Amino acid sequence: MKAQLLTKLAAFSLLATTVFGAGDGWMTDFEAAKKKAATENKDLLVEFTGSDWCPPCKMLNENVFSKPEFVKNASEKFVLVALDFPREKKLPAAEKAQNDKLIAHYGVEAFPTILLCDTNGLPYASHGFAQGGPSQYLASLTSKIPAKTKFKEAVAAAQKLEGKAKAKALWSAINALEGVPVAMSFKSVLKSIETADPTDSKIAGIQMDADMAALKEGDDYKPLFAKFDTYLDATKLQGAEKQQIMTKKLDILYKMKDFDGMRRILNEIIAVDPESRVGKGLTGIKPRIDMMEEAYKKEQTTKKPAVIK
Repeated sequence: MKAQLLTKLAAFSLLATTVFGAGDGWMTDFEAAKKKAATENKDLLVEFTGSDWCPPCKMLNENVFSKPEFVKNASEKFVLVALDFPREKKLPAAEKAQNDKLIAHYGVEAFPTILLCDTNGLPYASHGFAQGGPSQYLASLTSKIPAKTKFKEAVAAAQKLEGKAKAKALWSAINALEGVPVAMSFKSVLKSIETADPTDSKIAGIQMDADMAALKEGDDYKPLFAKFDTYLDATKLQGAEKQQIMTKKLDILYKMKDFDGMRRILNEIIAVDPESRVGKGLTGIKPRIDMMEEAYKKEQTTKKPAVIK
């Protein structure tokens, strides 16, 4: 009996670490959170945070998210989920893989980002850092809940249309969600748009963004870059608009720590239109790539070598 009890306690301890690793009341397992939300008929409050390096994330956690008052009251309406992207702290491999997948899926590019989602994980509102305490922050969040009903009503109305009119109405429904990144998290709606208007090119771009965001250091990015170039050719974009989209490659190359590749792509982007606002702006960042490379090399040389015993 004692051995069984210890086993149960150990299992509970593991579950608590996995599900509530972000603090009491906050879950880190996204699929488990979705199931809990469905069971309790609640929405999801999903925080994207850099817990050990992002100053506004730290302030938001200290002033709001860690407060028992907030957790208790917010948990009446939401299942709380913390997705962390630390720089020093090491996450369990499975949690890191999940978070990397979700940040690409939701198209999040800034920290902190808080998304309100339905039980299926479909986002309908966003929030970020704000001054004030738990009650003020929760009031701001709850004021955004009606956006879910408006969005679903707009989608339902659009579904009654056909062809390009339907696609246009569905895009309007998505774009009306103020501050919510347009990403593959809207996959079900995007599929309806693609069916209604197979010529719509924006969906391919969203998928491309998700694929590129999912790349990790050391991955072979060249096949995806080739696919990206094909997409760019199909859009027939010119000038600054094309340059703006091409800068996505710079983000990926920095993630890969391919500084020579960054210089090459930077020159390609500028060459599209050196006199555009984007072209002139990028010309000025050339020295920054050298600084990034120098900082990275210094970081690598100062890392302590593994001790072999």
